[in-house]
Amino acid sequence: MKPHHRIFFIQFAVALSLGAFVSRLPDLQLKFSLTEGELGLLLAVLSSGVLCGLTFSVRFIERLGARTTAFVTVFGASLFFALIPWMQSALLAVPLFFIAGVFTGAFEINANIETDRHEALLGYRIMSRAHGMWSLGFCITALVAAGMRQAAVSIELHRFIVLVSSATVGLRRCAARRDPKVVHVRNRQARPPALAGEWSERKVLPVGSKYYKRPPEI
Repeated sequence: MKPHHRIFFIQFAVALSLGAFVSRLPDLQLKFSLTEGELGLLLAVLSSGVLCGLTFSVRFIERLGARTTAFVTVFGASLFFALIPWMQSALLAVPLFFIAGVFTGAFEINANIETDRHEALLGYRIMSRAHGMWSLGFCITALVAAGMRQAAVSIELHRFIVLVSSATVGLRRCAARRDPKVVHVRNRQARPPALAGEWSERKVLPVGSKYYKRPPEI
């Protein structure tokens, strides 16, 4: 498997974990006896963790390296999302929401940096496909979660199954990943901006010259 294909699978694994958690939010609301506003506050805590992960994780990624960071963030996010349903109250789940958000934000930074690095090595764009795998993971896990809710599978068991599957897929790809070899990069000449070629070959003439043509006003 090519190195950039492993990035696709890691994106898919984290989307499986996060999507399964989001799809079972109604069950989590019933378990903790939350109102819509209280559930919204918990999601705000999750979003705050993601924001902190996006903002402050860059230096840790530089120290740990892309491979170790992918290993830690994939397993960490899946683990904390799986632990949330086991808490006895929403107050005890608040720190887990925040930590899971931090891991998710750090994963996003690491995955996007690695995807951009592979784009530079390959010479063509793969960012849209990477995010397409993220969307595919959300779609599949939503369908599976609907079936599990219909079959009355508990949220704890569902989260444990997702933890095992996403961690297995993600961590295997992280462990098998090697830095890609340098490949030939296609030489692409930068396309000049609009109207640049029209004026670049004209000589600079004084304004009062009879050959001077005032450019059209926009």
